Amino acid sequence: MENIKYSNKVMLHFLSRIESIGVASLGKLYENIKPLSKLLAMEKEEIIKFSGIDEAKANDIIYCKKNYEQMYESYLSLKDKGISFISIEDEEFPDKLKSIPQAPFYLYVKGRLPDSNKPAVAIVGSRVCSSYGESMTKHITAQLAKMNVDIISGMASGIDRRAHSAALYEGKCTYAVLAGGVDVCYPKQNIDIYAGILDMGFGIISELPPSAPSLKFNFCMRNRIISGFSDVVLVMEAKERSGTFITVGHALEQGKEVFALPGRLSDPLSKGCNKLIEGGASILLSADSIIESLGLIYDKKLSLIKKDINKLANKEKKVYSVIGLKAISFEEILAKTGMKTGDCMSVLLDLELKGYISQLFANCYVKNLIK
Repeated sequence: MENIKYSNKVMLHFLSRIESIGVASLGKLYENIKPLSKLLAMEKEEIIKFSGIDEAKANDIIYCKKNYEQMYESYLSLKDKGISFISIEDEEFPDKLKSIPQAPFYLYVKGRLPDSNKPAVAIVGSRVCSSYGESMTKHITAQLAKMNVDIISGMASGIDRRAHSAALYEGKCTYAVLAGGVDVCYPKQNIDIYAGILDMGFGIISELPPSAPSLKFNFCMRNRIISGFSDVVLVMEAKERSGTFITVGHALEQGKEVFALPGRLSDPLSKGCNKLIEGGASILLSADSIIESLGLIYDKKLSLIKKDINKLANKEKKVYSVIGLKAISFEEILAKTGMKTGDCMSVLLDLELKGYISQLFANCYVKNLIK
């Protein structure tokens, strides 16, 4: 039986406490040193040779391993602090995070993790939001929360706070991904949100060890986890040059759809969103468009149900996949599917008869939201 004290999980906790060991360096160590406990018996030159990390980082490992006993005690004390340490080797590690670029190797959690089987939406934006951004964030969040869509954000001031607050008001799941330790409420004025998330049994999550400060670089890295947990990312307000674009970049790299809330051309807080839309982001006009993107629709009782596209034939799935909420012409469908004209027309008619799509006007089609 493996000695827990020197297990990969405890070693990952040990490495998480070395500031110079980031995701890239940790990846090299994890792939090349098996088990990781071998590091405790290796000299600096061996670590460099077999792992590929640089001398400065190897020196940090050599220095820190002198305090391994103290580190192990800190690992054991996590439970008493109500903190879980979940490594990539644990069954409960989120599937959604395993395949993203620069995937984390571990997470610190107070409360619980989001359910990977539930749809999740990240809501992000300016720390100083307008009344328009605030009201729209509350409205969209409330609509999504009522339909049991998990709300993911970063617990910053402004848009993040409004998103968490609206979800909590509905009594629905919201999760905060922090840029510092999960035992540190940042910013301090959001202590009501921090406490509310935990009191209602949701989760505070971080890649950083307990007590870690929220440094600027940490915000950049945590944003990939916010988008990683999510199926869709909503940008509610952003200046032309905004840190929100980092989250957008991660989302696009992860293959996630990005929606932006349009605003007045003269409003500085909407310039970033309008720029995103100009660059190809989807326009956020209502919660319905998000529901559609998640592959969900309403039934007559306004409860959420999955579209059963598995019942469709392969040709029907092919055509259905290129049709969205924005009208698309028959010619565009032909070009995107590469199908023959007669076959495509037949499939479109079948999908229309089955209630999956509608013909808005001559030879232009959209997906149906309501069954």
